[in-house]
Amino acid sequence: MSVKNSRILIAILVFICSKALSQEEVAYLYFKKDSIGQCEISMYRNGEKSSNIDYVFKKDTINDRVIFTLCKEKFVFNHKKNNISIIDRKDIEKINFFNINKLLDKVEAEWPETNKSNAFKKIYIIEKRDNERYLKYLVEWTDKYY
Repeated sequence: MSVKNSRILIAILVFICSKALSQEEVAYLYFKKDSIGQCEISMYRNGEKSSNIDYVFKKDTINDRVIFTLCKEKFVFNHKKNNISIIDRKDIEKINFFNINKLLDKVEAEWPETNKSNAFKKIYIIEKRDNERYLKYLVEWTDKYY
């Protein structure tokens, strides 16, 4: 294989790998206020002795922030930093939604290099507004309590 072909092959591999990584950088969570979900909780980072618990999706507004609570995890939307987007139902059908367990698994699997604040490049919460439209919030995953 020539040097030129090797460089092309390496460039293609880098592109494929970066594309695969970029798909994981954005997470979408579906939020339905006051609905009940289940999450897996463990006292240990390796997931040992985990148990499922029921939780209620909560949404609170404090000052300029909308705080979403999913499985005891806080996701904060700040009105001063971001705007709420409106998206159509047809666009929702294209989104690959994560559940809260998938987010938690990623942080636990890659800890200590990864934590809540850097596990994903962006996290969006999608909330149904009416039959045709949804609200899209860019949120921060945080341990802060407001």
